[in-house]
Amino acid sequence: MTTRARLAPVVMTALAGALAVVAWLLFVREGADDPAQRVATPRQRSAPVVTPDPAQAPPPAVAKSSAASSTPSLRLASGASREEELPAVPDDLLLIVVRRAEDHAPLAGATVSWAGESKLALERDWRGGDESYVDEDELVEEVGDHGVTDARGFLFVPCDRNARFRERLVVCARCDALWALVNFDERRSPTSRIVTVDLVANDAIRVQIVDADGKPQPGLVAAFGMRGQDVGRQSRRARAEGPDAIATIRGVAAFARLFSDADRSEWGVSALVPQFDPVFLPVDRNSLPKEPLVVKLPPCGRLLFTFVASDGTPMLRKARVALNAMTRVAPGDTSGRRKVLLLQRLVAANGALEVPFVGCGLEFEVRVEVDHAGVFNEFVNGPDSAGETVERTLKLDFGPVPFTGTILRGDDAPVANERVTVRVLASRTVAQPFETPCIGEGATDEKKVFSIAVTIANSADSYDCELFVHSATGAEHTLNAVAVVGEKNGAARLGTLRLPGE
Repeated sequence: MTTRARLAPVVMTALAGALAVVAWLLFVREGADDPAQRVATPRQRSAPVVTPDPAQAPPPAVAKSSAASSTPSLRLASGASREEELPAVPDDLLLIVVRRAEDHAPLAGATVSWAGESKLALERDWRGGDESYVDEDELVEEVGDHGVTDARGFLFVPCDRNARFRERLVVCARCDALWALVNFDERRSPTSRIVTVDLVANDAIRVQIVDADGKPQPGLVAAFGMRGQDVGRQSRRARAEGPDAIATIRGVAAFARLFSDADRSEWGVSALVPQFDPVFLPVDRNSLPKEPLVVKLPPCGRLLFTFVASDGTPMLRKARVALNAMTRVAPGDTSGRRKVLLLQRLVAANGALEVPFVGCGLEFEVRVEVDHAGVFNEFVNGPDSAGETVERTLKLDFGPVPFTGTILRGDDAPVANERVTVRVLASRTVAQPFETPCIGEGATDEKKVFSIAVTIANSADSYDCELFVHSATGAEHTLNAVAVVGEKNGAARLGTLRLPGE
């Protein structure tokens, strides 16, 4: 009995422990079926490794070296409850992943366009206000590189191996009615080798621009942006077209998401017309209007510029005009302070530029470039009253310049009385080629000297040139040379040139 009494506590303790273990196991089993418990303690399993298709993947040797590196695996959420492991991306490639924003499903066959910001900036500068550049995605799609995603929504694109030389990349992707535009700057996130583009419905709004009498005005540009911002820059734009002057601005919701303060700002549409108090129509981004929004301009005046060369002859070469609208300096104000209202970049291709709608009482800084060289910069007062037209003839720093030099044969014999064509290709001051060469023709005299006038911007100090020497015997020689301008309005001297092979 004594022995049983001593064993009783031990047996009871063991039974209690066994019951506790069984209860704990039942608890864990029930918790495993509870979604909350599954989120708190997910099952450990290996995610499938996604490797590029042969047609889209980097070369095997490059992929092997990347896999051997110590770069950690990169993950991208591809659904609400799972992740897929992405392949390592070589230093000279970027991986663009295109997904549907709604459920992050990969989009195969999506058309992707991409371009560096410097290329886009140069294109904007060259095009000025051309209607083919009003939206950045349209510009990227036209001048950028292109590719198509594979079955997993993957597309590998090349980039500079040295991260220091990489620039901001603008990527646009489309798939059926879905669209998105993203900016990717790897310098801000040097460990990232992946650009994720989530496509959304191609949301758009339509805007009609009419004058003060209600007459539609095709050709003007409508803009979607934040109130108080420079809509000439940070906006989505489209040109009003057709007899009803309707502009269709695409991707407005996607554009707004690019800004961190989008939800705290008021968004709306306006017309890119220089005015002291521009018309701004608010837009609810969560409920875009189905009918066109009507932007009615106030009574305006008109500007008309005519461009002539320094010798008074008509300006036939393309001129790019930066028209900066601003308030006038108040009487008695010696500070010269002005409020900038709108900067427009316009193109004059026929020696004239009309700005049909401008607000009254404004001043305009007019900067003109020809072949990337500044040839005019002055302030001009605009119209003072509605219906007034201000006409100005602007004489540009552009005109004939003598290109002089001497041409010899190999035996120092003069190349006399031979026709010579001078093609000026670029200004060394600007270091950008002309849109088309500036050309002049003439001949050497009996002393092998030539002086040939070429109409050109006079602000450079040296030019890259190409000369064609046309021999009377039918032979033609090509010479490359640099012309140096010693003084303002002086001759561009090419020095002594020798014919090749003589």
